[in-house]
Amino acid sequence: MKQVKDDIDTSKYTTLRDKWQKDYNDFPMGFAFSDDQLKEQMEKLGVKTVDELVAIPVGGGFIRKTDLKDFDAMIKRVHDEQEKAKDDDEYLYQMFVYEMGNCEYQLSGDTEYILEVGCNMSLKDLKDERIMTIWKKAKKDFIHMCDVNEWY
Repeated sequence: MKQVKDDIDTSKYTTLRDKWQKDYNDFPMGFAFSDDQLKEQMEKLGVKTVDELVAIPVGGGFIRKTDLKDFDAMIKRVHDEQEKAKDDDEYLYQMFVYEMGNCEYQLSGDTEYILEVGCNMSLKDLKDERIMTIWKKAKKDFIHMCDVNEWY
């Protein structure tokens, strides 16, 4: 494996992203794509019937109905924390750089995809002068890192 010659620190972004992912991972939920998997997950969640479950907006996912308020509160808290974090220029810069790498921006050049899939933003957000300035710097630095490391 080729050694990276010019790495960009994304630890502020990845630390928060990993924290939020852990919040989701630790929440009691199940996923099933067959009757056997459903039975197994219901047992894991300690429920006897499917009437005790409610679907979540993730393919094949569900939680106990009794956990719905806690689940909604977690989703709101994480969303609010994500939006607040975007007020931090360094966080925003690191998020852009990380997601450019994660989505192979150097190959696709698809700004809309990076923003929507990786950053939970849209092209409209780039109309904000602060965000556009940070995006341009992140893009310049990311492309430079790709050039230095021949990531094409």
